[in-house]
Amino acid sequence: MARFNSDSAIPVLMANDRHWDLFQCFYYGQDRYGAWPFLLIRIAWSAGGAVVRWEHLQLALVAWVLLGSVPFARLFPAGGALAAFFYLLLAAMTPELRILFDLQPYGWQLTTLVLAWWLLRVALEAESMALGMSVPLRAFRWLAAFLFSALATWISPLSGPMLLGLGLLEAWRIRLVAPDSNWPLIGVKSVLPAIGAALFELALRHAHHVFALRYFGESYRTLLAADWDHLATNAKATLQRLVEFHWHLLLVLGASGCLATAALILGWRSRLRDAADGPGSRATVDACFLTLGAAWIALIQVLILLASSHVRINEFDVRYFTLVFFFGSLAGLTALAKRWI
Repeated sequence: MARFNSDSAIPVLMANDRHWDLFQCFYYGQDRYGAWPFLLIRIAWSAGGAVVRWEHLQLALVAWVLLGSVPFARLFPAGGALAAFFYLLLAAMTPELRILFDLQPYGWQLTTLVLAWWLLRVALEAESMALGMSVPLRAFRWLAAFLFSALATWISPLSGPMLLGLGLLEAWRIRLVAPDSNWPLIGVKSVLPAIGAALFELALRHAHHVFALRYFGESYRTLLAADWDHLATNAKATLQRLVEFHWHLLLVLGASGCLATAALILGWRSRLRDAADGPGSRATVDACFLTLGAAWIALIQVLILLASSHVRINEFDVRYFTLVFFFGSLAGLTALAKRWI
């Protein structure tokens, strides 16, 4: 069950505020994460003059987290029901992931990130069949990919490197399933949403700092620094958190499955490419890249946790590992799924 605390109170205040300015683009008093969910809820709930209560925010968050199972299923069409089941199983049954349903950034980031991933794939697939699709429809798909990439990066700048890696993986996938497409151009386009989203977030954050300093005398800048002097200590603490995870064996399975999947694609890429039109081969490719994508999201966060002084100062609180646990476990489950398709 979600808990109500001081961190939950600020989103309620933001959702009920009637004033609009740049200061409200981020969580009040800091720039730790973007506030667009609370601003949208303010518009939706307060249109008729209603007061936004904690229960309203909680309902919106639960619905948003569960909605993420839909685009995740679309990333694996041959086993969509199974992929959605894995997603919902982890969200609902894992004790450490209950924070997804607290009014913290992780639940909002999760679904937005998955949506951005799926929309990026949709846009790239449209590019691979450019001759059979109208320019306005292709442009709309790219606009949607840019929009949700920007929202994902706004809610957390860590989404930027996640989406960058996902873009490269999706370009690699296109090379297998559509070998006749203009792969170099698709490779370049695959990273544009992540780069554009990161630049958007940087510009918005800068404007927020300038506004806050001008009107409040404080920029509310989160102090972040590389923690190179404590890497050994950080690695030990990170490993301890991973071992303490309720389903830590899934993380091991995800890591080994990721290596096996990469070896499979590299070793049999010609065979996969030649048979990409077959339903079995296409399903195998999709399952492989679902595993690789989920593993990438988990891995890049582990590397950031190791090098961040902010995490060490906060004693490696389990909340920082939320998406590591989620996507690391998904990588393990989807690695198993390749045996069932």
